[in-house]
Amino acid sequence: MAVSIPADATRCLHYGDGNRVTVGSGAGFDAMGRFLVLPGEGASLTVPGGSSASCYVHLLFPNPAPVGEDGTTLDLAAALRIGDTDEVPDNGVLLAEIRRDAAGVVAGVVDRRQPVRSRLPAQLTDAG
Repeated sequence: MAVSIPADATRCLHYGDGNRVTVGSGAGFDAMGRFLVLPGEGASLTVPGGSSASCYVHLLFPNPAPVGEDGTTLDLAAALRIGDTDEVPDNGVLLAEIRRDAAGVVAGVVDRRQPVRSRLPAQLTDAG
């Protein structure tokens, strides 16, 4: 039976196909304050087999961003990556932990997203 975890208010991250994880479209902010967008219908990833250790889904800002011959940035769509560590690079956010069984097949997905916190330098108060 597939299990779903919200990836944002309207989409989901789910598994149920042995070694495939699907991440719905969504957005976030990396440690540098850049807006990360996974557009369209999202993407599916193949979870590597051969290990029972957890692996992690990150959403990454393109680094470096692809630039055309005229210096125009071509595509700023974020990309998904499955990694062996939950350590998040400066150009990304952690979305989920993928737990695998002894055979290396996806056994569960744990939501690891963090809420966006203000990066404003001032303390804001209610003026009301």
